[in-house]
Amino acid sequence: MHAYSSAAPVVDSKGKLVAYVCGATSSSKGFAAIDEIIEPRAQLIAAAPELLEALKSIVQSLADQDDEGMIEHVQPMINARAAIAKATGESNG
Repeated sequence: MHAYSSAAPVVDSKGKLVAYVCGATSSSKGFAAIDEIIEPRAQLIAAAPELLEALKSIVQSLADQDDEGMIEHVQPMINARAAIAKATGESNG
């Protein structure tokens, strides 16, 4: 049986609620809250919308500057487009 702390709201830089983070505070097996894991995850969740928009902007800027269409075949661009698709629900990954 686990006892959980109250869910902590995670808000983005505009104050919009994006998630709640729960952390185990105690249990019959001795688990304790792991703030050094929970806090960075909460920060990443809060920053995700801005990170997505920044990545979209970078990808578009690079694509706009690539007259020969070669950038589309570079692995970092492929990875960036895949991450965008995943974040926007356009992929099954």
